[in-house]
Amino acid sequence: RIMVSAVGEQRFVIQETQTDKPYLMANVNLIQDNDTEISESLVSNIKISFLEYVRRLTALQGGWIDRLAEYDDPSALSFAIAQLLQVESKIKQELLEMTSVSSRLQLENTLLVKSIEHLDVLLKQEGPHKRFSAN
Repeated sequence: RIMVSAVGEQRFVIQETQTDKPYLMANVNLIQDNDTEISESLVSNIKISFLEYVRRLTALQGGWIDRLAEYDDPSALSFAIAQLLQVESKIKQELLEMTSVSSRLQLENTLLVKSIEHLDVLLKQEGPHKRFSAN
């Protein structure tokens, strides 16, 4: 038995699969983002939302975080957010297929804000006192 791990470096659409070999092969078309300018205020706002989201996720597990890695590339930031967002696979796939970084970031910001509200409710309900023993 062999365990294989793959890291995606470029998005693509499968045009045709080839089954003449004992392993999977495909003809693909690469997907490029089509934005040339992305609003600095959008990037700034989503960085704040992303940090707050990760802080709450970490707090639910009894941890704390001060800051996140800096992303200079808005596209890389959008994919980092998509990776960490705890949403349905269908929504993650939708984010992956979007070719507009601005649109992807706007949708992610909406998802982050909703998730932050949900996490705030969970934190109020559970609080740190319920996650630790009374030793």
